[in-house]
Amino acid sequence: MSEYLDKFFEAMSERLTNENDLSDITYSLCKADEDFRKLFFKFCFDESIDTDDLYREYAENDSRPDFFFTDRQHIQRIIEVKIYDRNQHFKQYNDQFPDAKCAFISNYELKKTELTPADSKALKSWKIKTWKGFYQQLESSGIKNNEVVTGYMKYLKNVVNIKEFEKMNINKLNDLPKLCENISKVVKDFGFYENTSSRKSFTEEYYGKFYSKDDLWFWFGLYLPEDTIYLGFNKDWIPNKILKNIESLKSAGEYYDKPVESSEGNFGSHWFALNDAKAEILRNDKVSAEEQEKVLKEFLTSVLSEIGVKL
Repeated sequence: MSEYLDKFFEAMSERLTNENDLSDITYSLCKADEDFRKLFFKFCFDESIDTDDLYREYAENDSRPDFFFTDRQHIQRIIEVKIYDRNQHFKQYNDQFPDAKCAFISNYELKKTELTPADSKALKSWKIKTWKGFYQQLESSGIKNNEVVTGYMKYLKNVVNIKEFEKMNINKLNDLPKLCENISKVVKDFGFYENTSSRKSFTEEYYGKFYSKDDLWFWFGLYLPEDTIYLGFNKDWIPNKILKNIESLKSAGEYYDKPVESSEGNFGSHWFALNDAKAEILRNDKVSAEEQEKVLKEFLTSVLSEIGVKL
């Protein structure tokens, strides 16, 4: 890709970051490039289809799917786009467009447990896809040699936070940046955002970042004096119900030690440490990246589930 296009798509990914932006740019490329359009449709519906009338934000009554079209076999099609938003419309769109075939594409794994019973039932008729899967489809296709498609892939990777978990050893200084990237990948898979407010996330002793969603935030990283991975919750920055759950939790879990209270300013007042047995997996050069990713993911989800955070 030319340096010009590389800078163009890099700048675009810094500013055009929400679902509408992604949908607009994907729509534009669908309209301009027949090969890209056919690949996108085939990925979404697992069928070779095309159309002459693709619409963006097609409005009918109170429904507005991101993509709407009638294919050349006269079948209505809907594609709903999500990044982190979990406000899905499965039943609503099924009711409004009963004859349409529907696809859903997001940057997170859809869990039926987070859906209403009505949406869960409606989901059975939908194709469920991820942006990471589409990125991988583009990567293995011949159209990636098109410079504009290559630029789109760069934009897509940045906007939907496609990151590969890298094997690491947290005892090695030059692997610490990998730790932060790996933690961010795991955390963002569950819909949390990196919190870039004025709170300082790094010091001489703390190497990590703040993450937040809704009214919950926490610090996740390495406490250097102990060479230990910690999750830190500040009593002033979490809902009272969750705080009470944390304060009542007195025992260790499979992945974490008994929680402790220790006021460390904005970093946290209630701490969960990854236990030594699991932490050794993050120090072992012989284990796989998949094993290390599982440790961080299970540590995070076990703590959040135990304190009453719905994932």
